[in-house]
Parts: sequence; structure tokens; C-alpha cells
Amino acid sequence: MAWITAAVIASTVLQAGSMVAQGVAQGRAADQSEKDAARMAADAKARGEEEVARYQRELAQVIGRQRAATAANGVVLGRDSAGQVVADAERLGADDVATIRANAMREALGITSQSAQQARALRTASAASYAGAAGTALTGSLDAWQIYRGGRGVSLNSLPALRPATRAADTLPARPSTTIGLGGR
Repeated sequence: MAWITAAVIASTVLQAGSMVAQGVAQGRAADQSEKDAARMAADAKARGEEEVARYQRELAQVIGRQRAATAANGVVLGRDSAGQVVADAERLGADDVATIRANAMREALGITSQSAQQARALRTASAASYAGAAGTALTGSLDAWQIYRGGRGVSLNSLPALRPATRAADTLPARPSTTIGLGGR
């Protein structure tokens, strides 16, 4: 009987240990997910700024060509429609730069938000693993105690640490026994 009790205890320890290890791994995965997301979000912002710089260079070239073309035709900038064309290009370019930056920020926010959801799911699974380990340890301990006691059922009164100081059966007087007769025999 003792070897069965030992086997139940060993099995319980292995199962609970496996669940704890799974919880630790899920917690580490959540941490790594958050680190990866922070790196990817920073990269999205950096790519957005690189795109802004590239676009501003192209815009400056376009505006320079517009100015050169109008000057080659003898038109003075700042007057009439020629100056308006350059001003419109600058204004539209500023709008495009704002759009590029906003898109980069949205991408970074999406990455961060998705990572946060994944990390929450991993942390929830980690907590469930720890709770499962605790439940396994408790159930296994009760099973081992039951086997140790020779297969008798486990109740609060059978566990020494949880046994009440006095039991109701010990303090109540015995009930008189009544028998029902079957007639006059």
C-alpha cells in the first residue's frame, strides 16, 4: 500500500511541476512578446520618419523644378498663379508628411495593441497553469491520503490537521433503538 501512496505522490509532483513549468514558460513568452512588440513599434516609427525624409527630398526636388520652370519662362514667383502652384505643392506636401507620420503611428499602435492582447492571453494561461498545479497538488494529496488510510473515504474529519476539536457524534447522547415487531409471534 505504501508504494501506491508513493506512486500517487510522485505522479502528483510531476504533474504539478509540469503545470508550473508551463506557467513559467507562458510568462516568459508574454515578456518576450512585449519586448518584440516594443522593438517592432519603434521600427515602424523609424520607417515612418525615413519615409517622411525621403518624401520631403522628393517634394523639394519637385518644387525646385517648378520654380526653375517658371523662372525659365520669365515668370516671377510670388505673383499670380505661378506662386500659387508652388504654395499648393508645399501645402499638399505638408499634408502628405502628416499622413505618413500618422500611418506610422497607427502601425506602431496596432503592433503594441496586438502584443498586449497576446501577452494578456499568455499571462492568463500562465495563471491557469499555476491554478491547475495547485488543484493537482491538492487532489493528489487527498488521493494519497485516502490510499494511505486503506481506501476509506476522505472527509474533513479524516484529515488530522482539519479535524474539529469536538465532533457532533461524540457530544450527542445515543438515540434509543426502536424495533418494529411483525405481529404476535
